[in-house]
Amino acid sequence: MNRITVGIVSNNRRLRVAYRLLLEQEANSNVEILWDTLLGEDVKACQMQYGQPDILLVDYEGACNQTFGLEDLKLIFSESSFLLICDDCEQSRSKERGVTLRQFIVSKYCSVQTLLSVISKAVLSVMLSKRQVRTGIV
Repeated sequence: MNRITVGIVSNNRRLRVAYRLLLEQEANSNVEILWDTLLGEDVKACQMQYGQPDILLVDYEGACNQTFGLEDLKLIFSESSFLLICDDCEQSRSKERGVTLRQFIVSKYCSVQTLLSVISKAVLSVMLSKRQVRTGIV
């Protein structure tokens, strides 16, 4: 089975470390974290060095306060699914972009179980999209 790759983007170092630890502890061996970085030029460097992750976990609060935003990320990571972690007040505004950016959205203040559930859904979605279509009689 193919491994699902994850990139983490946040301007908050503590959140990047927490998301990495959470994914490493809770995810099975099918998930690999490629990198975590700040939003901006570092993102472009990670993409050039490591390629496109299957899932891009984005701290939306950090992304919406930058001149380098979600649309820029979508241009760079056109093949990635997005998981936006946002403040509750930003959630309604970010849902409008959900269809065009192929993203999952979760509150930054949700429980660990809810965050893991959304991450699992994003991983499952990517796994299903990578699955080869079988034809013929089995």
